Amino acid sequence: MKDEDIGKVMRRAYEKNIDDSELKMLLAVAVNTNDRGFCAISNEKFAKRLKASPRSITGWLTDLKDKRLVNIIQNKHRHERWIYINGLKFTKYETPEPEDMSPEQKLFHEAFPNKAIDCDVPEEVDMPKLISNIKKNWFVTTADNMSLYSCAVKHYKAIMTGRWTDAKYMPQQSNFSTGRNYTKEELNSLFQSIDEIEI
Repeated sequence: MKDEDIGKVMRRAYEKNIDDSELKMLLAVAVNTNDRGFCAISNEKFAKRLKASPRSITGWLTDLKDKRLVNIIQNKHRHERWIYINGLKFTKYETPEPEDMSPEQKLFHEAFPNKAIDCDVPEEVDMPKLISNIKKNWFVTTADNMSLYSCAVKHYKAIMTGRWTDAKYMPQQSNFSTGRNYTKEELNSLFQSIDEIEI
């Protein structure tokens, strides 16, 4: 991991106001992160290195996940747990060969063979249900840029909560940061009022 990445990790940790034990855990993950962006060290190995119990390691990792500093994926296919530090970008994910795909990745690939397999599937993703919802949605089904990452990580909650239920339209976009959707007439009126302000 580069020095600038370590700096990012430290800044985010400072912003989240984590305690010493959690910081030690986060740095241990950072030091053991590979060039694909994840750490596959077991709780037992962490416990030996940090002179703590496996139960303490589990608690610290849970706290870091709850504070959105890390994301944890159980790769059932490889029988490994992968810990990612959120907010860091590493080398591009290499699409696995079909025989190396996890069961969830295979399901997605079989349902959408033209979409890229560009991430591992987080444990909270219900892949069969997600695929079913994607198939009902015209926009998500046909959008070329909707890879596995887009569907399973970035847009999972939006798709699963039914926010994209209308099959004929693109997902609703909000204007500015208010979360409110403005009509064209409202926007024209807003810009006109801004133009009339005397500086």
